[in-house]
Amino acid sequence: MSRSKTMNHLVHLKEEIKVLESRVEPHDTGHIITAIGVLKERVEEIQKELDDQMIDDEPDFEEGDGGELYE
Repeated sequence: MSRSKTMNHLVHLKEEIKVLESRVEPHDTGHIITAIGVLKERVEEIQKELDDQMIDDEPDFEEGDGGELYE
């Protein structure tokens, strides 16, 4: 899945979590709480995938190539 689609998927999962959280009642909504937990775990997985992609996409700088900082 492309980075753009993955980010879009992440946004939609977060929106769905908010909807489900608004439906939680003091009784008889354990299945909703379970669903929220599963979706939150999936959000964490996707966020880690995106973070790992960012790390993999960062350029490697070597001394003398302009990537170092000067004071």
